[in-house]
Amino acid sequence: MALHWARLAGTAGACALLASAVASSAPAQEPDAVAPKRGIEEIVVTAEKRETYLQDTPLAISAFSGEELDSAGAIEIEDLTFSVPNFHFGRNIGGPTAAGGITIRGVSSAGGDRSTAFHVDGVYINSASAPEVLTFFDVQRVEVLRGPQGTLYGRNATGGAINVISNPPTDEFEASADVQLGNYDKIRSRAVLNAPFVGDRLLARLSLVQEDRDGFQRNLNSDRRAHDADDARDFGARLQGLLRVTDDIDLTVRGTYAHRGGVGFANKILGDYPTEIYLDPDVEDPLDLYAANGASPNPADKREARLDHIGNRDENQWGVNTELDWALPEIPWLGPANLTALFSYSTRNDMRDLDSDLSDIPLLVISFDDEVREIVSEVRIASAGDSKLEWLAGIFFLDSTEDLTISGRSLPFSATIPALELTTTQVTERDDQSVAIFGQATYSILDSLRITGGLRYSYDRKKASFVQPPVFLFPGDEDAFIPGSSAADSKNWDAVTGKIALDWEVRDENLLYVSVSRGYKAGVINTAPELDGDGEPIDGSAIPPVDPEFIWAYEAGSKNRFFDDRLQLNLTGFYYDYDDLQVTVVVENAFVTQSAAAATIWGFEAELVSRPWRELTLIANGAYLNAKYDDFIGFREEDPSREPVDFSGNDLTRAPRYTFNVAAQYDFDIGRWGVLSPRAQFYASDDVYFRSANDPSDKQDNYTKTDLRLSWRSQDGDFWVDAFVDNLGDVDVIQSQIVGSSLIGWPLTTALDEPRTYGVRLGCRFD
Repeated sequence: MALHWARLAGTAGACALLASAVASSAPAQEPDAVAPKRGIEEIVVTAEKRETYLQDTPLAISAFSGEELDSAGAIEIEDLTFSVPNFHFGRNIGGPTAAGGITIRGVSSAGGDRSTAFHVDGVYINSASAPEVLTFFDVQRVEVLRGPQGTLYGRNATGGAINVISNPPTDEFEASADVQLGNYDKIRSRAVLNAPFVGDRLLARLSLVQEDRDGFQRNLNSDRRAHDADDARDFGARLQGLLRVTDDIDLTVRGTYAHRGGVGFANKILGDYPTEIYLDPDVEDPLDLYAANGASPNPADKREARLDHIGNRDENQWGVNTELDWALPEIPWLGPANLTALFSYSTRNDMRDLDSDLSDIPLLVISFDDEVREIVSEVRIASAGDSKLEWLAGIFFLDSTEDLTISGRSLPFSATIPALELTTTQVTERDDQSVAIFGQATYSILDSLRITGGLRYSYDRKKASFVQPPVFLFPGDEDAFIPGSSAADSKNWDAVTGKIALDWEVRDENLLYVSVSRGYKAGVINTAPELDGDGEPIDGSAIPPVDPEFIWAYEAGSKNRFFDDRLQLNLTGFYYDYDDLQVTVVVENAFVTQSAAAATIWGFEAELVSRPWRELTLIANGAYLNAKYDDFIGFREEDPSREPVDFSGNDLTRAPRYTFNVAAQYDFDIGRWGVLSPRAQFYASDDVYFRSANDPSDKQDNYTKTDLRLSWRSQDGDFWVDAFVDNLGDVDVIQSQIVGSSLIGWPLTTALDEPRTYGVRLGCRFD
């Protein structure tokens, strides 16, 4: 702990040196008080790919500035769960191809594809498991669009869209740094440097973040905290350069690098270890491999495990993207317009291995080596200036390739059973391409009444192949093996989606809107072999591809401000007709996507922000969600017979019936000593199911979560200290849950949200 305080003191000294350096080179300025304004500030969003005010945009949007995210302690995507209505995040605990990720209004990811279109600085991120170390650092704002976005964000946007907009380079010098120390030996350091060159023609901005933290899951088989899972050894850097080519043309170039290391994510088998494991189909009696080889009992505590193999994660991502913004000369008949052209190239390499049996015997180790390359480009042209007609048109292109190698291995066992030696490798190659053209127009029928229409044509082509050699279970027994298999498949899909909406500005501060939209998500190529009647893989034959999913969404909403901008209340109601939704299940030892036929989703959302007086800010949101399968015949993954089961009428996964969040912050002005701000945040959620069977054992029961913060800001806002405690009650919240491999008896495996964490952050800024 002494080292922690030494680092904190070092940061304070660095702030002081930086202050003196800036003071000696910059002109004196009057203090800029940090006290909030009386009313609620307007937020500018780009949800419709042009700048509009949040309250004037007829969409269900939750938007947060970088300062708001910092105040709430939100540093990762999963933190949005506690601030956005009908939002849920779950980790991909089963590897790169498993289901998980973001769920909005009950619409979840499946088969490795996101159901929520994710963008950083306008660039679509296709990979569902890319490291997002920099996601919420040095950002201007984050926008969450709820509901299908079938026009402007049409690819894989049946759930909605998330836009992360980083702070751009500016023509003023700026430098800031902070360090956060906390339990689990956590150290997070962040820094930003912004500098203009050549007057205001060339601007640059550098953002850096590094985090080291011990794991949340204690490994009882080791006395070294460095062997605990669910840790952090992360680093991220973003370098931006903006060149003002002319008064009408701006060119921005961004380069990013992100790394995640350490032990890696943590899985936990619930209950006792499996006792019935069928490895040899010719042997009627199951094996109890855990007990036969002397495995210690599975710890009852969800945050403890006994692991003989220490996991390892080495995840790296590089990327570069360019953005050209050009204010075009006036176009005959169309008027002034702006051209935006985006191009991005990124690569990701994810290498990790983990103790898959989650015990202190060498039963099964799984390794992943996942390489992804993505090229994304988009060009669009949009009207500018004031006119009754606003329009936008564009074209989108994606090319994504992936090479995934999954290996499983075990060491020889004791003589109590035949010596099991298992080595298996599956190599999967994917190639996805997507092209789309889209357009949207809004016409003002009256000054207060507008109609919007949009269309998008999408074409998706996917190819996939896999190879898996035979797996011999027992040396010398040629009958005890899993036959090898290989297959390749490809499929094309296309779709027309869009929306039509009507919005009416009843008064300057009251907006009503209704909309009908269609969402589309591309189909899935399964990279798993078909099985014969005995459950053996059929060489050369893959499980058939799954059709695209579609949603017809009907939505009505109201956006309001009252009492001289001191109260903001947004209300939304929605109804979804959901066809061919995709569900990921475990078949033997592979993740397979299947179609769940049909579902109906409906619900309500309310978001409230109030500032009754200047010092007090109140935030509350609540949601009700009814999401059920209308017609779905599935099976229980732990049942080797795969007997059909009717799941019709069950709740969709990751779709709690209700969620509620409230936060309050009060700013005490203590004169020349600055501003002291206590903040409390409370979140409540109904039960969350993780599998379509809706088994009582396979859910997170309703729970609550409380976070507390105390912040101090200097009078000029250049120095700050934050103290916090998150998850005050130390509640064990399940984020994800799956059925594990048949090789270890189909155990129920889970991953948890963060436990109680606390710490202090010290920072400084100069501009």
